[in-house]
Amino acid sequence: MFPKKKSAISLASLAVLVLIGWIDYVTGYEFGFFIFYFIPVSITAWFVDRRSGLFMASASAVIWYYSDLYTDHPYSNSYFIYWEMFMRLVSFLTTALTIARIRELVENERRLNDELMRALSEVGELQKLLPVCHHCGQQQSDETVRERIANYLAARRGQETSRLVCPECGRNCQS
Repeated sequence: MFPKKKSAISLASLAVLVLIGWIDYVTGYEFGFFIFYFIPVSITAWFVDRRSGLFMASASAVIWYYSDLYTDHPYSNSYFIYWEMFMRLVSFLTTALTIARIRELVENERRLNDELMRALSEVGELQKLLPVCHHCGQQQSDETVRERIANYLAARRGQETSRLVCPECGRNCQS
């Protein structure tokens, strides 16, 4: 993906994150928006890269923290807000890492499929070659009966020959 497109996706995700944080703040602490913070994290991790996804995960935790802090959410103990922020940070980071890893696996699978298709194409080309004895000019047919190459090529057009030595000629050359 092009760097400008990645930058645009990162900025759009950041804008969406700020909007989600603002909506979370405006609606108050009773109406939870926690699940929506995963959207910019996921988009960034998938379409940009792992590092940007991790940055967005951290930014999501910080924006959630300030949104919750300024809504005057009453906690029974003052350190619970930090615990909540830490747990959200862990979940956002886990999501970013997981989605980035899935993206890497998908890209690797695409690459392997492309390599497999190229290899299958090469095998198809190699199958067009005929094993022809360099000495006697005979070819091993599909029925394992030796026949003269002219007859074989007349039956199968568009095939090329490869040079090898048939077992009989090989024995004769060694003796």
